[in-house]
Amino acid sequence: MTQQGTVKKILPDGRAVVEVTRQSACGHDCAECSSLCGAGGAISSIADNPVGARVGETVTIRTPSKKIISAAALVYIVPLALLIAGYAVAALLGASEGRALIGSAAGFVVGVAIVLFVNKFVRRNKGVEVTITAVE
Repeated sequence: MTQQGTVKKILPDGRAVVEVTRQSACGHDCAECSSLCGAGGAISSIADNPVGARVGETVTIRTPSKKIISAAALVYIVPLALLIAGYAVAALLGASEGRALIGSAAGFVVGVAIVLFVNKFVRRNKGVEVTITAVE
């Protein structure tokens, strides 16, 4: 995945803090269709800077698409799958409708906890690799 961003700061180790505008998951103009899909916010990332970009320059950054897709799958699929599994297990054990719903909520909470744990682990271990590939 490639995006345009602005270099906000150069770190002592030569890497750069780059600010990019969050894109929609579907890759189009959310303002046009009013889908409220979450695009538009700014995100800062620390990027390798092999091209020697300087503060204020507009740059092209690259992140491995496989890692982005894996992260999205984790965030969306794991809590949903555990929500369904919590309901199914409770129902199979003969729980009432209300208790099955509590089981599904518990599964969802466990799923969110897993996502938060993995996020903390990934951040501690360098996170997603971002590289500046060009200065515009």
